[in-house]
Amino acid sequence: MNLRNCSRCGKMFNYIGGQPICDSCKKAMEDDFQKVKAYIEENPTASLKQISEDNEVTTKQIQQWIREERLMFSKNSPIQLTCEKCGELITTGRFCAKCKSSMANTLNDTFQKPRQALQQPVKKEPKAGMRFLDTKGAVMLNEEKVILMTKMAAFIDREGKKNDAINTYFKSDYVGFNIIKSVISATIVFGIFVATYVLCNFEEVLSNLYNTDNLLAIGRRFLTYYLLLVGVYSLVAYVIYSYRYTKMRKSMKAYYGDLKKLARLYEKEQ
Repeated sequence: MNLRNCSRCGKMFNYIGGQPICDSCKKAMEDDFQKVKAYIEENPTASLKQISEDNEVTTKQIQQWIREERLMFSKNSPIQLTCEKCGELITTGRFCAKCKSSMANTLNDTFQKPRQALQQPVKKEPKAGMRFLDTKGAVMLNEEKVILMTKMAAFIDREGKKNDAINTYFKSDYVGFNIIKSVISATIVFGIFVATYVLCNFEEVLSNLYNTDNLLAIGRRFLTYYLLLVGVYSLVAYVIYSYRYTKMRKSMKAYYGDLKKLARLYEKEQ
């Protein structure tokens, strides 16, 4: 059992890994995070000091959540974040999409070089007839580092650009935007349906133009169909895009967790 003092409350607890914080404090921090996140969504132009004071959370903790890409700010926010590598404006995290992609490519290149170095031709010892692997100049990587770099490079190639595009939105903005697109799509589909119905039943529609009661009944029926179609489209869009956003956040959190692990492995070597 690895007992440590909680860095937040000072109580002793069984440390397993990660931040040296007890379970009670972790829950309290998560509650604070949800409160801050909701506050930022409702007050997109609030300053860092205002967010800190109104939610009774330290600016240091808020900045930590920003670096972890758990908090995101709109473009009109007074909190201006810049990429630590190139200086481009970003809405969350430490690096812009271009630099993250470049860093992943560098990691991938680092992984490929030692593999090429290890694939040296086998040379034969003429006297003893024994064979030795010529590994001169080979660069050996820790197996765990190789696994992490391969996993991260594959993630960037497979999901990096798509996730970066989603990550520029708050969840409510992303889901809401796609619901609006779905409503527009539903309206277009319904318009095509109505136009087709009118063309196929032109004489009936023309005769009903002079009958107010029939015209109103048809109008109410079409309006009901339209609202049902929009409701179904909106519900499906909400479920799909909420799931996609949640999945993206989990995968990005896992990616940055791997990045931190890799940094710690390099620190141990030094």
